[in-house]
Amino acid sequence: MPMSFLRLNLGGQKMLPLGLILFMLLPPLGATAQTVVQFKTALGAVDVELFDSEKPATVANFLRYVTNGLYKDMFLHRWEPGFVVQGGGFAVSRRGTTNSQFTAVSKQGNITNEYLVGPKRSNVFGTIAMAKIGNDPNSASSEWFFNLGDNSANLDSQNGGFTVFGQVIAGTNVLRRFNLTEPGNGIFRIDLSAVTPAFSALPVLSNQPTFDDLAYAEIVIISRPSAPSIVSQPKPQQVIAGEPVEFSVSATGTGTLRYQWSLNDVPIPGATNALLRIPSTASAQAGGYTVHVTNHLGGITSTAASLEVRFKLTLRAAGTGAITKEPDSLDYAPGASVTVRATAAAGWRFLRWEGGAPGSNPGLVLTLLAHQEITAVFERLPITPFPISWSVSKPGILKFSIQAETRAIFEFERSTDLKGWTFWRRMTNASETLGLEDSISEDPSNRFYRGRFLGFDD
Repeated sequence: MPMSFLRLNLGGQKMLPLGLILFMLLPPLGATAQTVVQFKTALGAVDVELFDSEKPATVANFLRYVTNGLYKDMFLHRWEPGFVVQGGGFAVSRRGTTNSQFTAVSKQGNITNEYLVGPKRSNVFGTIAMAKIGNDPNSASSEWFFNLGDNSANLDSQNGGFTVFGQVIAGTNVLRRFNLTEPGNGIFRIDLSAVTPAFSALPVLSNQPTFDDLAYAEIVIISRPSAPSIVSQPKPQQVIAGEPVEFSVSATGTGTLRYQWSLNDVPIPGATNALLRIPSTASAQAGGYTVHVTNHLGGITSTAASLEVRFKLTLRAAGTGAITKEPDSLDYAPGASVTVRATAAAGWRFLRWEGGAPGSNPGLVLTLLAHQEITAVFERLPITPFPISWSVSKPGILKFSIQAETRAIFEFERSTDLKGWTFWRRMTNASETLGLEDSISEDPSNRFYRGRFLGFDD
């Protein structure tokens, strides 16, 4: 059953003349990324990029209608093949029910004409522009139209110029169907001016239309331009002086993102990528690193990431002895104070330090301002002769007596031929005389002993 189009509810709104028009556009190559919206129709989808930065008030007005749901169940209400197809003025209330009826889109006030704001965009095929009332350049509100041909000679100069605020970037095939008038195209143009003069060229999708056959256009936002936002901040780093280090940032935002790294708020020449790499660090490069990320909509500065350049302390020993350091660490912060001590092994004594901290005191306090390497030099203690006596105290027992200071440490070896020596014992003298005994079964004249003084037991 063909539907009756006689139910019309304009909600108290004044009827708008046919001069109201609008639709979409596409930016030239190399233009800044802007908001992209999609018009979903029964004939297919049409993607439109809006000129946010060029026509800011017009785009903001259009998106306000979209985001506030004021275009819900809106349909294209005027079709002039080769000229325009227009929408944004009318919708259907209670769509899908037996009580469906026409209603006017709720107007949110008029906006100032922006035809002369920013670049002058012409009304050519595939662009979308604001419709307005004749002889009133600042009367645009909710209605818009798509240009189905080159209308620049007419609409660019008429009524202050019709503001183009977007361009089709996908779905021009859908738009071109509105330039085809043969019955097989699936779009029919009917005169429903009995309902309202605005419907004198109403596009429908059936030659016996119902409310379901109106050319509905659902508008959704696919993407919106945004200023940069930092997803992952630069992280603090510790590095050994001379080694490489990297700082990185992850950011999102519309269009091309630009980066500028700074050290202690001073821009670093040439540091203009998301990754900052320092191939060889020096103490002068320690500090707080930030990066400022910008695009055409604004900028944001990261949190500061500290770089601490640390130094190594290398300790070496020439001779036999131990070296300790306090605090004991693999590396140190600049200006760190480190206490170093050299301790000689038994039979050795500490002689001096060589390298970055010369001196003869076995204990040192170092302040690290760079990598430092020092060597503790040890030397053997001189051999001091000790009075030694021996006797056979009883058959098979050989007894030694050594006169030495208390706490003197000796190590003894023995041999039967002065060639093959074996360890015998190690002893510490508890008094002025050190006594030793050895069992012998052969002639003591074939037994040889030797001892080494190793130092004193601390």
